[in-house]
Amino acid sequence: MNQPTLEYARLEGELVVIRPIRPADAAAVFPLIHGQRSVLDWLVWQGPETVYELSDIYAHWATPSDNGTNYHFALDEKSSGELCGTFALRFLDHPFVGDVGYWLGEHFWSRGIGTEANMLVAYLAFEHLGATALTAEVFVGNEASCRVLEKTGYRRERAVRTRPVQLEQSRADKTEWVYALTRSDFDRVRAGSGLTIPETFEVRLD
Repeated sequence: MNQPTLEYARLEGELVVIRPIRPADAAAVFPLIHGQRSVLDWLVWQGPETVYELSDIYAHWATPSDNGTNYHFALDEKSSGELCGTFALRFLDHPFVGDVGYWLGEHFWSRGIGTEANMLVAYLAFEHLGATALTAEVFVGNEASCRVLEKTGYRRERAVRTRPVQLEQSRADKTEWVYALTRSDFDRVRAGSGLTIPETFEVRLD
């Protein structure tokens, strides 16, 4: 069975609009992340050196392969229309089991945006892409992100050493929590949260 893939998706909640990222977003994203230690210290990625580097990264919002597709979304704060962060949903090399990663600019923290974005992306993955589970990894100490995942229904499973990527020496030995979300746990949390999917939730499959 082949996993469904997206041609387009736009997810709108009460707080956030989730849409395909595009090269033109680089100018708005750059000041939110470049040199921002409050954000970067919790990411595996150490951020872009230039706006042009970001623009190249955002040239393709969907990266397909025979072993799954990765999707990269922009997060817009609904009330202001400002781009406030990004969200990745990845199936490459593990189809049907999605891996999520996200960040918000510090100015947009503690507004409920991260929780709503996770709920909407989980709905997209389970309802439209046939996902059987979702996973996420969070650096130990990032309690805010842990709370966001747990509000969405994720369960903490185990701790792992940081993946072998280019990190600052002081962070090279950091540990991450591995979280997992099943469809049944998500359905339970969604029912309790009262999350509704408005008419502006637009999904087109290939």
